[in-house]
Amino acid sequence: MNFWPVSYNYLALPLIRAVLHLASPFVAKLSQGLKGRRTSFPAIESFIADHPGGQAAGGILFHATSVGEYLQAAPLMQEIKRVDSSVPLYLSFFSPSVEKRATGCCHADLAFYLPEDTRTNMRRMIGLLAPRLIVVSKFDIWPNLVWVAAGEGVPVAVTAGTLSPDSGRVRGAAASFHRSFY
Repeated sequence: MNFWPVSYNYLALPLIRAVLHLASPFVAKLSQGLKGRRTSFPAIESFIADHPGGQAAGGILFHATSVGEYLQAAPLMQEIKRVDSSVPLYLSFFSPSVEKRATGCCHADLAFYLPEDTRTNMRRMIGLLAPRLIVVSKFDIWPNLVWVAAGEGVPVAVTAGTLSPDSGRVRGAAASFHRSFY
């Protein structure tokens, strides 16, 4: 394991987790998101149980941070369904603002909160869904999701991912970190 995965998994993630849990009683959206993430695996497992014989596997996983990214991904999902309605489409999201639109979405066969970005969770999610492709709208690229996908041979594509040359993501340590999963 190299420097960035170790730093992310053993330093950054525990810090992020602690901050989110400490802030969640005061920020309703954080609280709702944390509760929603607890429903991710039951939703995935229920979907798989409802589609026996591997019908749920081999689809395309779209990930959208919030409503804007979801609205950018929706036409792609709609076109895929138009071309081949048998391709399972999964939609993961981060923000509770997407939940209202994604639930019962006409394009996604399954919509769920992206589980917390741990290696264990990402291995489990990718193992259950067995996606043929992961499509991330804009910049909500989670390192363990990408690292695990790469290890499993699942390609990851980014849509609408523009980056200004002045962005902090392209300089110094941030550039090195982002190169490890972009």
